[in-house]
Amino acid sequence: MGKRYIELELTAPAYWASYIINGDCSAMNDDEIKACDEWVAGEGFGCDEFFITDCGEPYFGSWYNNWGQDGVTGGDLCKYVALYRPLRDQVTRV
Repeated sequence: MGKRYIELELTAPAYWASYIINGDCSAMNDDEIKACDEWVAGEGFGCDEFFITDCGEPYFGSWYNNWGQDGVTGGDLCKYVALYRPLRDQVTRV
């Protein structure tokens, strides 16, 4: 039986796309890289495999106390598509 992945849509700052998808953090400072790394690790759900594979078009939005920033912040966001495979003990067999 092949591996089964679950697709998930996540929202995060648009300027993270190059780093999340291609590993290019050249336009980010150390604090932004840390916040992005923590977000990706936190969204990984402790899964065996977790991949962010795509992102949508940027749109303006606002958020509160997210992604390493305090207070209300606004900026361009993207919907990111992630694929993950749950840990074996998280899978319910039918």
